Amino acid sequence: MSNPALSVVIPLYNRAALIGACLACLPEIEVIVVDDGSRDGALSGC
Repeated sequence: MSNPALSVVIPLYNRAALIGACLACLPEIEVIVVDDGSRDGALSGC
């Protein structure tokens, strides 16, 4: 991905069960996940 035409920012807080599926359904675009101190290991699904 050299020059993405679209960037998506996803705010994340305690959604470990959902983030993997969310990222899997996105096409080849730039995705920025911002975690706000999740306590459920949400970033491990990224």
